[in-house]
Amino acid sequence: MNPLLSEIYSIINGYSDAKDTERVFTFIEFVKQFGYDNDTNVFINAYKDYVT
Repeated sequence: MNPLLSEIYSIINGYSDAKDTERVFTFIEFVKQFGYDNDTNVFINAYKDYVT
């Protein structure tokens, strides 16, 4: 499973009560959105996309 940015509960997906309204998720918080059974490189690239 590759994480998709559309899967996270974030302001980038239009959630008005998202938890990242005041600051971006840390990498660990971001990973917890998906679980940790995926490739680390996939998460790093997805996180870079999210932060951007």
